[in-house]
Amino acid sequence: MKKLFLSLFVVMSMSASHANASTSTVNTRIQKVESFLELQNSQVNEARKSVTDYYDLMQKLTEQHETDATIKKATNAHLKQMHRVLSPGQYRKYLQVLNATLQNHGVDYR
Repeated sequence: MKKLFLSLFVVMSMSASHANASTSTVNTRIQKVESFLELQNSQVNEARKSVTDYYDLMQKLTEQHETDATIKKATNAHLKQMHRVLSPGQYRKYLQVLNATLQNHGVDYR
């Protein structure tokens, strides 16, 4: 019984630390995007939510080995949200970064 509780504790600790690392990674990426795009205070919350939702969705789609069409559909929905939030110059910069990121991960968005 003692071994069972110890094993359960170790597994829970590892999953909690993984969740914290994942959240930390997402926050770091979002902060880089905010800085790179020079977002105004009025843009930060909406952009943060959109990027977080998109990142979470992409994680799920990747884990489920979804098709490129599904990934493309999710990316288009995210880009529509970001287009409403960002100025034309910011959107152009974001598109370049997103395309480079997707290509680095082996996703052909176009």
